[in-house]
Amino acid sequence: MSRITPIEIENKEFKRTLFGLKKGNVEAFLEELLLSYEEIYKENISLKDKLNNLNDVVVYYKDMEETLKNTLVAAEKTGEEIVEVAKKNAEQIENEAYVTAKTIVSEAESEVRRINIKREKLLASYDSVRAKMYEYLKTQMALTLEEDDNVLSAVEERIA
Repeated sequence: MSRITPIEIENKEFKRTLFGLKKGNVEAFLEELLLSYEEIYKENISLKDKLNNLNDVVVYYKDMEETLKNTLVAAEKTGEEIVEVAKKNAEQIENEAYVTAKTIVSEAESEVRRINIKREKLLASYDSVRAKMYEYLKTQMALTLEEDDNVLSAVEERIA
């Protein structure tokens, strides 16, 4: 059934009778008008329902968009915080490594000094023992030479 347009309503003419308009024409027109209005009314309700559903969908997606934006902002903030914590941890590890290295170097330097002192004592002890050995050997050599001279003198005396 086709709808009656506002222009058709405005331009509708009824046949006249002796006492007014022809009743059948008016009733048929009103019936057609009622059906057309009912169809438009139902379509209007259906379209309002669709519009409400679409508005609900739009609200849902806007809420989802807002949630996603908030999630993205939170993820960015979390990422920045993680980077900041990582930088602080790296700096702390670097500082600890520096302190540890400094301690190791200090201990190594102390060990080198201790070893050098021990080496100096050993060298001094070596020099002292060497000098004593030299004197001992020199004395032994002198005694041996003197003993040899005595033995030679005794042998020469016996031979003579």
